[in-house]
Amino acid sequence: MWNKTKALKRDLSSFKDEPLSKSSLLFLILLDLIILVNIIVVLEAEVSKVQKGFVYYPGECLSHFREDKVDYTDFDDGKSAYRYAMNDSVSPHCRELDKKIKVITASPVYKSELAKIRAIELKLGRNRQAIGLIQKKYDTRLLERIAQVPDDGVLALAKREYDSMLVENKSLEAQKALIKGVTTLAGYSAYKEYVVGNKDIYEKARRSYWYWVPFNEFANVLKYIVPLLLIFGYAYYYSKTRELRRRKYYPVVKIISAHTLLILMLPILYYLGIIIDHLLPNRLFQRFVDYLIESGLLQILNYLSIAIVVMLFGLIIYAIQRRSSRLRQEGKRRDVKKRISWSQCPHCDYKVDYTRPFCPFCGERLLEKCPHCDGLSIKGLPYCKECGESMPNGE
Repeated sequence: MWNKTKALKRDLSSFKDEPLSKSSLLFLILLDLIILVNIIVVLEAEVSKVQKGFVYYPGECLSHFREDKVDYTDFDDGKSAYRYAMNDSVSPHCRELDKKIKVITASPVYKSELAKIRAIELKLGRNRQAIGLIQKKYDTRLLERIAQVPDDGVLALAKREYDSMLVENKSLEAQKALIKGVTTLAGYSAYKEYVVGNKDIYEKARRSYWYWVPFNEFANVLKYIVPLLLIFGYAYYYSKTRELRRRKYYPVVKIISAHTLLILMLPILYYLGIIIDHLLPNRLFQRFVDYLIESGLLQILNYLSIAIVVMLFGLIIYAIQRRSSRLRQEGKRRDVKKRISWSQCPHCDYKVDYTRPFCPFCGERLLEKCPHCDGLSIKGLPYCKECGESMPNGE
């Protein structure tokens, strides 16, 4: 597993077993971002083709199957905009419900009575607003004393205005109560019969639709992703196979196809997570949390999470330091190799004879004894040239 991970890392960041330059890596990251943004835009369009549950089963339609509608305003198309009958983006139940509602709202009686209700509610709203302004202007105790104040001055005017609005509100409420109920209108009985007869069917269909929405979205994602996976997967497999067989191949094709495959897997994993979250019931998770709290295991998990976080950051720090140490050792070895090939002293950089134990210019020791075979080797070499064992001061 670790070897496969290292091989994948090499395929993503190396060009013929050589690390990518900073400029090449920068352009590759830019290409990854462009591909990722393009995939996100296309996937949003693909997922939007699946109607959301709140669109296919609108809240206005749902309320009719869950609540008893007996007010004129419940059927007011000016507020709820019941226009499902000509819209294929909603369920057949809601479109049929719209037809039943239109029978009610199309009658002249409904329109005239609704107009009366609107006028009454408009006046009631204005009166309530005016009463509120008076209550802000005069405190509560003063309002209680208005009835005992003689008809003079500002308080008398406020008293008459306040009393007249209260009387008018009572009259308006009485007029509203005399309006014929919506249940007596033509078409209401058919509407009620349809709602009662299809309530359970509607609820079952609605829940089923909601359940399958994430799966349908994931299917649309796969329709777009799978062909790309096949194309770039074949390109990567072809290049990798030719590389392993030591045949001519194009490293750029291998690098770009490997990056694209990795990016294509991200939305698949994301939508798989959505499906898993959709399948796991919330109650089960809540019961599990309650059990952990009651049994005291939640505190243990808290300790474990702290330990895991500490270990994770420790591993990250260790990996960074190990890489830095490796790069530093490689740099030192390159310097030793260069120094020996040019016959330079490691201390003063003058040209020396490495068959001699000391530098004639500064006295630096050039050779050291191997602890395994007592042979002499050049100082700084990682292994003894006589026995092949590691040197204690090898860099």
